[in-house]
Amino acid sequence: MKHFKLGGFIAALGLILWAVLVLGSADLSMFKSNPGEAEGPTPTPTPDKEAFASATSAMDLSEFFYHDKDVMYYSECEDYEDLKVCFDIMSYDTFIKVDHNGKEYLLIKTSYSDYKSIATKLNSVEKRTSGKQLIIDVDLNLEYKANGGCAPWSSPMFFIMENDGDYEYVTVMNEGMRPYPGGYVKILGKTGLLDKDMNFLIRPVYDKIVPVYDDIYMYIDEWNIDLSKKPNYYYVYEYNVGGGLLNSDFEQVLSQKYFNIYCLEPNRFLVGVDNKSEDITERYKIELIDAEENVIRSIDGMLGSTDDSRMYCCEGQTLFCAFVRTEQGSESGKGVIDVDLNIIIPPEYEYISWGDSGYSVFKSDGSKALFSRDGRQLTDFTKD
Repeated sequence: MKHFKLGGFIAALGLILWAVLVLGSADLSMFKSNPGEAEGPTPTPTPDKEAFASATSAMDLSEFFYHDKDVMYYSECEDYEDLKVCFDIMSYDTFIKVDHNGKEYLLIKTSYSDYKSIATKLNSVEKRTSGKQLIIDVDLNLEYKANGGCAPWSSPMFFIMENDGDYEYVTVMNEGMRPYPGGYVKILGKTGLLDKDMNFLIRPVYDKIVPVYDDIYMYIDEWNIDLSKKPNYYYVYEYNVGGGLLNSDFEQVLSQKYFNIYCLEPNRFLVGVDNKSEDITERYKIELIDAEENVIRSIDGMLGSTDDSRMYCCEGQTLFCAFVRTEQGSESGKGVIDVDLNIIIPPEYEYISWGDSGYSVFKSDGSKALFSRDGRQLTDFTKD
């Protein structure tokens, strides 16, 4: 048995040595850096706060992106490693003009989609022009692949073309490409805002950036920003730090120390403050402040509702939540205040919802009553 074990060990060692010699000399990289072939992933580094705070364009932070893999590249630029960051940011069927090493290039991001096949290689690429339009025709190597799902297979294709005709329109395989409009970018969990040339309007040092288009602040989907429509403010937020306001020219209006902000009118704001007190009944404040952050008035409580992350403000009134001490510890109650911090409905209820003519107010036992906008109880509490 000892001889058998030693023989097995020697055989296994020989197999390992053979694999090292044979496979070690082979090219194991599936993807080349040559035009027309795909590129492997770049290792993702850890965030660099100083680099993020000083970057002027997305290209400055190329090393912090995880570049797409399994992609077919066609490039008329030999040194295009730094340009890959643009493809990470762009959405599909868009293009952008960039300057690189003294030349202007068109970067085009698209894909081949089909239910029965995938594209494995760009066999050839031909360019045609029509005025200010660049027309790209491609010949693809296709491979049949069964598809049992509802969505087609998608084969990404990235093009880097010399912009020798100052083109304004781009078509690939008869599909029109849209100019990259600018927008949000998320890098290693941090969010920034880019213009159409991928220069930073807001550097990626925040966890959340939300445009404020209305006088009364309400949450807006941060990824659906329209840069053609200038917001009044940008709400910027970092976890464990707080939120602040930038104006439409990206200058600081309110320092970054609040966790909720309502923009009432020029130079007047409702803000939520967390003073970190261990006593939760004293921890949270709602403050009415001016543009210099002077406190005009303050009450205990939190803006909005603890069971609804959105913030509502309607007809100059908003929900708020306050905490009270009980024998069991503490409990919260919902109420309504106006923008001058007058209490319309005291924070004594389980839940409050908006209505066309007032509020539906619920107790913890499930009973409900209707209240007017000025806080008058219109009906008895019932469980109907």
